[in-house]
Amino acid sequence: MKVIEPNQKRFALVVASVLCVAIFSVIVGQALWSDIITFEKNGDNLKQCFPSMLKVVEYLKSGVLWGVDTGTFNGATEFFNRSNMSNMYLPMVFFGFLSSYIPDRLSYLLLYILQMFICSYFSVRLAQRFFSLDKKRACLFTCSIVVVALYESWYLSHYFVATLLCPALYAGFKSLDDQRKCVCILYAFSYVLCFTSGYIITSVALAIFVLLGTVIYGLLWKKELGWKIILKRSWIPFMIGGGVSFLYCLQLLLYVRDVVNSASSTISDALYFKLSTVDLKRIFSANFLSEAPIEQLPLITLGAFWLFIIAVILRYNTISKMQKKEQILFKMGIMINVIILGISLGEILPFALWFYSFVPVFGSMHLPMRYLMITLSIFYLGLTISTYYIPDLKNSKEVLRLSIISLGIVGILIIIQNNPLMNLKIDSRRLIIEFVLISLIFYFIYRYGLMERCTVALCCFFILLPGLTFFNESNEILLGKQVIIDRSIVYNMDEQDELDTFISALPEKDRYLYAAFDSVENVPDFLPGNYEWYGYSRHNLSNYMGYELQLSLPKDYLKSFPWFNQLDWRYIADTRGDFIVLDEKSIQDNKAILDIMVDWEKSNRWLNDIHRICILKKFIPLHYTGRPFVQDNLESLDNGYFYVYGLSNQNLIDFSTNDATYYKATIRSDAETSVTFLLYPNRFYHYYVNGEEIKPDIDNMRVYLPISKGINYISVNYENVMAKVSVLIFVFYYTICLVVSVFYISVKVRKEFNSKGGDNGR
Repeated sequence: MKVIEPNQKRFALVVASVLCVAIFSVIVGQALWSDIITFEKNGDNLKQCFPSMLKVVEYLKSGVLWGVDTGTFNGATEFFNRSNMSNMYLPMVFFGFLSSYIPDRLSYLLLYILQMFICSYFSVRLAQRFFSLDKKRACLFTCSIVVVALYESWYLSHYFVATLLCPALYAGFKSLDDQRKCVCILYAFSYVLCFTSGYIITSVALAIFVLLGTVIYGLLWKKELGWKIILKRSWIPFMIGGGVSFLYCLQLLLYVRDVVNSASSTISDALYFKLSTVDLKRIFSANFLSEAPIEQLPLITLGAFWLFIIAVILRYNTISKMQKKEQILFKMGIMINVIILGISLGEILPFALWFYSFVPVFGSMHLPMRYLMITLSIFYLGLTISTYYIPDLKNSKEVLRLSIISLGIVGILIIIQNNPLMNLKIDSRRLIIEFVLISLIFYFIYRYGLMERCTVALCCFFILLPGLTFFNESNEILLGKQVIIDRSIVYNMDEQDELDTFISALPEKDRYLYAAFDSVENVPDFLPGNYEWYGYSRHNLSNYMGYELQLSLPKDYLKSFPWFNQLDWRYIADTRGDFIVLDEKSIQDNKAILDIMVDWEKSNRWLNDIHRICILKKFIPLHYTGRPFVQDNLESLDNGYFYVYGLSNQNLIDFSTNDATYYKATIRSDAETSVTFLLYPNRFYHYYVNGEEIKPDIDNMRVYLPISKGINYISVNYENVMAKVSVLIFVFYYTICLVVSVFYISVKVRKEFNSKGGDNGR
């Protein structure tokens, strides 16, 4: 018999606090006791997630809520329309602003901690309040959910999705019990967070999953309400949240459809990141290594404990003993996740092709295994509930048999791991540790029983261990300070100063264009493509490259810069790039074109022992000469945004921009000519000359604006009505939420005060 235990909130707070301390203690220790934090210093966190938070705040402080990102890809991407980033996610905005008062890396760490705390707290509350699980089983379920979140911690948007799931489900389930109409606005807030959490496909999938989960829970556990009331109370918060987020999500999806290269949405690409049948051995243990590991592979790991529970369920035919509603939940959890695994197997099975061809939007996910971060919750919940119906197993000979079998299996694996015919790759050291722990668990089960406190505590630790290991490894907490400083300019003040000193010696401009790549066939670490987002430089920089490519760029730009370390030299020449950062091998590999592009006599400065700064020659755009790589030997009008052949910077009377939505210049010309707009011609740009809108000549991603003799007023404006309206809707909704929350809290406080006889005490 399931019993609702008292002090659930206090218990959830304790569990969430303990888990956060266990997960983040090492990194917090670095923040407190050393001068460097290794948390955000690798992979996507370094190159995209962390700097994007800083860039969001920079824009918002300047009053920019939409527009073009001039710091990457020469303005070819719309910052707030990047479909894989959490630029409108409210907690990230809050902690971004917090970075103005505390170290920015610490603020980023606190964002992670808060998300994990909320995830843990509401996982416990969800298990106890709505499924009447006791404390021990609530801990088992919560640890499983936390591990999924840890597996997704390498990428901020995925982490948001994984940590939002249980809080959103809790809000959805709670809305079924609340009849107050005004409070629906607050319940809708969880859906708004889901829709804005970042990676657009998984964000929308999360919101839909929460809606369906709420409806199913209502029909199974709250059927006394009647299906009409259940649908009404489930649907209204979703509709409000969806309505608030609709235009925002729509513009992201349209951006992907209209701007992103179609090659990123082909069936071939959808099958490229497929799950191999060989990798299915990871279901048993994370210590089975993959030949070609993919970023989402840890999600398929169930681990020995839950496999043991499954074995016990099958042995004792536990499913037949469960209540009808619990059976449905259990079977649904298995079915949904098996289907996703089948889809993830790519061309091995036909499901991936069917999914891609017949399921709009969601089928285009190039790595369907990502959906497991959402759907695994129902699987773990079903398994946890099933433990009420299995034997206690104290003094059970079945446990002894399993211990012997496990010992034999581990021994065999360790012996044959080096046999080339077996195609096994095993981390034997960790496998031994895993075996020792599962043997201890078997002993505790045999000695004390499955659900005794000491047994459950050991099981929780065992469940958490792979996630903690992955979290620490993915964040490279063992890296030494010097290694971190050497690998990226964003942690080396000396090299930042060297770069700024170099730029200061160049002719003064409002904006400096550069390219950076090295011979490493990966995302370059040393000078991140989004370096300008950090705001560390004293100059206004813009990179021809950026991160990441496939979800950011218009098709024609992506064709010219097809992947990392591949540059369109003609485009660089025509847009009059200022310098390039290269390693020695890259110089040798591109020697022929660099001899044309680089002024070697002035290019003797090195940022470090590996990377050299090379000054680029100045060329006249092809539009004027009809020939590429014609050097401009005159002092030309060029401020990094506008260029006029035959004029000098003295002809630029005035210039202003916010590097997002407008670029204004006043130019005096002695004759009729044209002005070259050096940024990528965005689809939402409107061009004005002397107050009159014109249709400019656009040639090979360059814009040419005609001007007449005399004073000319030029304006290029980003005019995206959908973006403006969506932001206004968000602001209006958040304001209403604030007002309703204040009102709701005041009423609640007043009622509690009156119930305690506050009026009589006066």
